[in-house]
Amino acid sequence: LVREQRLGVAERLMLLSDSSLLARSGRQSFATTLRLLENYAQEDREPVWDIMALVLADGRRFIDADSALELPIKRQLRTLIQAQFDRLGWQERKHEPVEDTKLRALIIGLGVYAEHAAITNEARAMFKKYQADPAVVPAELRSVVFDAPIRHGDEDAFKYLLELEHDTSNVDLKYDIVSALTNTREPAKAKQLLARLKNADLVRPQDIARWLAYLLRNRYVRREAWNWLRDNWGWIEETFGGDKSYDMYPRYVASAFNTRELLEEYKAFFGPKAEDIALARNIAIGVEEVENRVAWLEHDLASVQAYFKR
Repeated sequence: LVREQRLGVAERLMLLSDSSLLARSGRQSFATTLRLLENYAQEDREPVWDIMALVLADGRRFIDADSALELPIKRQLRTLIQAQFDRLGWQERKHEPVEDTKLRALIIGLGVYAEHAAITNEARAMFKKYQADPAVVPAELRSVVFDAPIRHGDEDAFKYLLELEHDTSNVDLKYDIVSALTNTREPAKAKQLLARLKNADLVRPQDIARWLAYLLRNRYVRREAWNWLRDNWGWIEETFGGDKSYDMYPRYVASAFNTRELLEEYKAFFGPKAEDIALARNIAIGVEEVENRVAWLEHDLASVQAYFKR
């Protein structure tokens, strides 16, 4: 029914969402959700793809439990996006629906993550064109175009974007750059970014949480971000203790952690800080969130490994 789109958009969306929730609650294996996802290869509606992207993001968490899953997960993703990439391409069509414009950005972004050769090569080529003329890259594709060279260790792109982020007053452009730079796979680059955070001439205080949250989500440099946060907690407390964003730091960390080792480190670091009434609630929520996620990943890991070994 899904493959032939005999179900409506809302039904296709809810079917996949419910399957994912059943897996997260332990009532079925996440491998069942992955098998269901195979039927969405011809899906052409952006609201459904939003849910597909969330399910795919959940699937990527298993990579922290078994790094060998990264290649088959990316291979599956390249298969899923191919039909829509063939349909939408890079160029916006005259009078195309807004939904297609948004879906194009999502598909191309997933393609860059999945190392889809055609998408990645074009994104890197467009980045060079952007450097000569920023107008050639539509705003909705800008973060994806910035992302591709950073993921592939392009030193010149890193320097260019770092300088541009500092010089521009365009907030949307700044955030697109932050999103790209924090996808570096190089710990040394992450340390370079982290070293800037306490310098208000380089990073606006209101942007520090964004830099940290994005680096924590990046499995390649998560350890560097986590170490920096712990080493500099006194400064964070002093700088943001009276700010409404202060209590969110435990949540940012919890949202990124997927292993029992990091769960124990989380509890060891934030446990004593639960005496601070401003942090207590979000620390408790964070512990429960990571505990539930780790239990789910450990429970379903074998079935997900078997699914990708078929």
